[in-house]
Amino acid sequence: MKRRMEMSHKLFVLSVLVVISTIVLSACGPSATTTPITTPIPQPFETGITILYKFDEDIPVKWQWELPRYELVGVSFDYSTEYEYWVWSPIIFRMWEYADVTLFGMEVDPPNDGTYFGECRWDVSSWMSDDDTFYEITYKFRYCTQVAGGTEIPVEVRMAYCKPYEDGLLCQKQGLKVFVGEEYITFSAEGNFLPEYREWILEVLNYYGGSELPVVLQPGWSYTIPFNK
Repeated sequence: MKRRMEMSHKLFVLSVLVVISTIVLSACGPSATTTPITTPIPQPFETGITILYKFDEDIPVKWQWELPRYELVGVSFDYSTEYEYWVWSPIIFRMWEYADVTLFGMEVDPPNDGTYFGECRWDVSSWMSDDDTFYEITYKFRYCTQVAGGTEIPVEVRMAYCKPYEDGLLCQKQGLKVFVGEEYITFSAEGNFLPEYREWILEVLNYYGGSELPVVLQPGWSYTIPFNK
């Protein structure tokens, strides 16, 4: 019995030594390596989109043939490894000046902020306005690294300050009101005639070949100037 107990004790001690040696060897062996997870750098690209123009009914039909029906615009994307940021080319919608006449200025009504085109979201990044009329709006992309080829963006073109009235156009900007007929213009101002009012009226007259303005323009008076034949 005593011998059997000695044998059991030896086996127990041996088992403990095996376990300890295994732990020691594991600790001394090579440590496991972890592979870092890297995010792929977006690849630069260039593509083109098409801006489609729709003309508001206020724009005279005889003018519309001078305005573009569509416009091809190049867009690009690049990634700066130096500063780790994305560089998008902006899309700028601008107002056309019709024959350099401020009162006939065209404005583009672009898509709503946050609209998706070409699988990308478009957000307004800046704008310029005059009398609450936006004549330049810049868009940038969001939430994508590629714009689908063949993307089309519909926009509406309208007159900024003129509306059809009777047989002509009624234009109003700030305190100046001008009616443009077939053979003459009629204008008046609320308050004093500011220097820019005179300039805007002269632009219309120069376009139609009108007569000269009076040296002094009185507030509250209505003036009629015929076009030269």
